[in-house]
Amino acid sequence: MKANAGRMYLHDVEGGGLRVGVELPAALEVIEPRPAARVRPADRPLEVLVVDDETGVRRAFEKMATRLGHHVTAAATYGDALEQLHDGTARFDALLVDVHLDATHSGFDLWDALRMEGRGLERRIVFTTGDSISARTRDALQRSERPVLKKPFNLEELREVLDRVAGE
Repeated sequence: MKANAGRMYLHDVEGGGLRVGVELPAALEVIEPRPAARVRPADRPLEVLVVDDETGVRRAFEKMATRLGHHVTAAATYGDALEQLHDGTARFDALLVDVHLDATHSGFDLWDALRMEGRGLERRIVFTTGDSISARTRDALQRSERPVLKKPFNLEELREVLDRVAGE
């Protein structure tokens, strides 16, 4: 409020409750909205698997990757991800995998399973996390030697990491 030269008032309401009053100065000049920044498309379209147990986050990842020109498949669970990865017709260039999938599995479990298969799919993983990273998670990320996108991230960060993983 202060940064915008405004004030806020709090008033007790008789019988319980609170009334909030806000004062902001009227704009003296018309501010034109900035045009939306152009999104630089990906170097090439990729097949991307998004693995995240949170519906809203998973959908946001899908929209962002699609906006970059990628083809996206989504999985909500560890089991769904394995099913998609073992589908004989699917070929993924990159996997966006949340570090914390559910109470039973983590993104590291998926990384371990793919590493044990020996097909090289573990090298296509990009881990995502919105948490402050614990020592245990930090150690697991270092062992995996995979890139990490810390939520929230922007479109350019996503484009860069997907291009890098696809080029490995």
